Amino acid sequence: MGTSHEVKVGFEIDNNETDNLGGGYPGNFYVNYNYNTVTVDWNGDGKRDIVKQDFGIDLRRVYISRSTIRAISGNKRYAWYFSDEITWNRFTFSIGLRWDKVDSYYKERTSRSLYLEELDLYSYKNYHKIAQQAFTSETIPKLAALLPDNHSPRVDRPIRFLSFSIRGGLTYDLFGDGKTIAKLGSSLYPGGALGASYWAPGGLVDPLISGGGIKTGTTSLTGASFTGQLILPPAPSIPASTLTANLWAIGNESLV
Repeated sequence: MGTSHEVKVGFEIDNNETDNLGGGYPGNFYVNYNYNTVTVDWNGDGKRDIVKQDFGIDLRRVYISRSTIRAISGNKRYAWYFSDEITWNRFTFSIGLRWDKVDSYYKERTSRSLYLEELDLYSYKNYHKIAQQAFTSETIPKLAALLPDNHSPRVDRPIRFLSFSIRGGLTYDLFGDGKTIAKLGSSLYPGGALGASYWAPGGLVDPLISGGGIKTGTTSLTGASFTGQLILPPAPSIPASTLTANLWAIGNESLV
């Protein structure tokens, strides 16, 4: 008629991070050329021209973007559990409780357009060299200043993931010989909200920092080997870690 207990208590730590090296096009820019359609008003008559056909000039259109250098995100997971298996005569009762806690975060990150020097990360080792092949050394820092580095602070998920999982069970040895056992059990394992899992529904990162589109306006830029048109976002539309400047340049050895 005695009662016996088998108690188990445990603790679990499971912390992990994802290190994502970003980068867009090699060097964070690309060049279109050999346009056979209207592009810009080259002669100032109020109409856009097919510059290569009408003036024999091969315009290059340079797209410069800003992308996140390195994005590190992670989760800190902690769990504690308790169970007790109680045996009395032919009956065995089992109860269990598990507590889970998850903290999600994004570490500080920086977005960059043109690289002024080589970066010792395998995804970016040649980004400065690529820029040097397309632009003069004097022009690279000037263009980079138009799309300066953008720094985003650390972001922690404002609502922590907490859950309690419970289970219970009952078994009965029908004939007392341990060969025929009737079992009854129930458990509850709650998860995250629908479509959210452990992560933030709708995004942990501020959309004004991480993405979005831009509208463009125009301003003029003149240099030693370049006269053309630089397309920039108007002041009310400064966005995002990914930002694009469109640049028209005369096709020669050095774009700008």
